[in-house]
Amino acid sequence: MQILENKALVLRTRTPEKYRIIPKSRVINTHSNGVHEVAVHWGLDEVRVLKNLGVKNVTSTITPNADKVQVFAGVRKLSSSNGMIAELSTNCNLTNGTFYLVPGNTATGGGPYYCFGSRGTNFVPVDSPANYTAPITDILTGIGDISAPISAIRVNGSQVAQSTASQGTGNYLAYPLYIGARAGTSLFFNGNLYGLIVRFGTNLDAATIPKIERFTNNKTGAY
Repeated sequence: MQILENKALVLRTRTPEKYRIIPKSRVINTHSNGVHEVAVHWGLDEVRVLKNLGVKNVTSTITPNADKVQVFAGVRKLSSSNGMIAELSTNCNLTNGTFYLVPGNTATGGGPYYCFGSRGTNFVPVDSPANYTAPITDILTGIGDISAPISAIRVNGSQVAQSTASQGTGNYLAYPLYIGARAGTSLFFNGNLYGLIVRFGTNLDAATIPKIERFTNNKTGAY
């Protein structure tokens, strides 16, 4: 996955002055202090997309120190093949304290579905209904909570699936975030990624989540 010009992939830690910016990109927006997130930003003059031309991972390991995560993505799914939109760690099925967002279902990673999975010491994925046949453009939101267990997925501003099964214990742990493939070597996402925001911390309220979805949709055009 290649970051085109006028894009910036920013790792922002709880210390506001610490950034990591992909070379030859530029920051065109900032975030409030105290937020630990990874975001893809857009140039104000032109909307371009991240095409599946490889893979990009956040080279600095993320240390969330939190048991809650919210993931927002604007995607265009070009096929129903198995793939990975974003995954914390090299394999969410095998490592504790992780999550993933997949353009398919749990069983195959493909098909007319989306899936979000969250894991403390027990992996709990949830599949959307089979309503999303490629090619299709959608805004996805994954909500994970390990201690008060929730794995939920929203599509285009509406919640479509949720599980409250136990995710075990612990926090999301220190791993790279892989975007567009598993561990940078397999399950390549066949589609376009218009934006990605990953936030670790307290649950967002019912008014804030739709605001972030609308912001993401402004750059995606899903609805």
